[in-house]
Amino acid sequence: MSRLEERYRTVLRLLPAGYRARWENEMVAVLLESMERDDPEEAEFVRDYGRPSWSEVGSVAALALRLRLGGAGTPRSLTWGAAVRLAVLMALLAHAVAGTVGAGLRLWLAGALPWLPEPPGAWTAPTPSGFWSVAADLSGLVWLAAYLSFLFGHRAAGRALIGLAMVPGAIAAVLSTVDIVGGPPEAAIASWVFLLADGVLLLATTAFQPGGTGPERIRPWLWALPVGTAAMAAFAFAGSVTAMLLDLAGLYAVLVVAAALAYLGGAALRLAGPTPEWSLALLVLAASTLGLRLVTLVDYALLDPASGHAWLAAGAAEAVALLAVGAPLAVLAARGLPRGVPA
Repeated sequence: MSRLEERYRTVLRLLPAGYRARWENEMVAVLLESMERDDPEEAEFVRDYGRPSWSEVGSVAALALRLRLGGAGTPRSLTWGAAVRLAVLMALLAHAVAGTVGAGLRLWLAGALPWLPEPPGAWTAPTPSGFWSVAADLSGLVWLAAYLSFLFGHRAAGRALIGLAMVPGAIAAVLSTVDIVGGPPEAAIASWVFLLADGVLLLATTAFQPGGTGPERIRPWLWALPVGTAAMAAFAFAGSVTAMLLDLAGLYAVLVVAAALAYLGGAALRLAGPTPEWSLALLVLAASTLGLRLVTLVDYALLDPASGHAWLAAGAAEAVALLAVGAPLAVLAARGLPRGVPA
């Protein structure tokens, strides 16, 4: 066995054992054939020093992720795949609701929605101007389009829209980093963390198998959109002190805690039996949001103490709430996850 073949087989260890046992030899043969050279000396060099390309490693990794999230057919992988798909849809729903409310609110304050009543005098905002200002105002609607695309089974379009929706966040992250060079600490870490979280969300969409359709019941997901938008708009219009101490990570924490409490309450009152898919999905969201909340608190620790302490206290309370709902979700998920089958 050549060194190149050893390296290819090492990469293929990312695949599930059952799939690898069936297809490894054929895959290695195809990969080695693609690396063949007519010149004997060059062929010998490639066999000894050649390595899998990054595109080949990426393709194998993507295949492994798809197989482990449902494609391998084991009960455990199928459960994880369903859970990740639910988590992706819930995350896209939160993005769609927040983006719709944010875009509508900023356009309303800018006077771009004349058919609505005038905003209160205390609510002032500069009128957006220029390409990037308009793009930032409307970028939230791209998340709405991505959410609907995944609901109706348009996976490729949904992924492209997620990538497009990430562009303003990437620009904001770069600008926030540039602004702190040679100046006082600003909120820069949060921008990169949110961008990374969106990248993970995009990667998690590989759990939707090629050729698959949307969720079995689309109507509840469609109803969740106007209900969530109305609730968030009412919360924004309330303008309470609590709302003023709720950033985007805090808002996501509130949404996850509310969803988890509704799920756990329904299970406790026997209104609906818990399922491993929903328990895992909510646990994944709670863990992800907790990590997001803890990392973004670093920004507030760097702010002026007069304003940073209030944000730190609010963020700590949100983290405790996420831990409180995450513990029973972990118990339900552990009990319901199929056993006796390798992950």
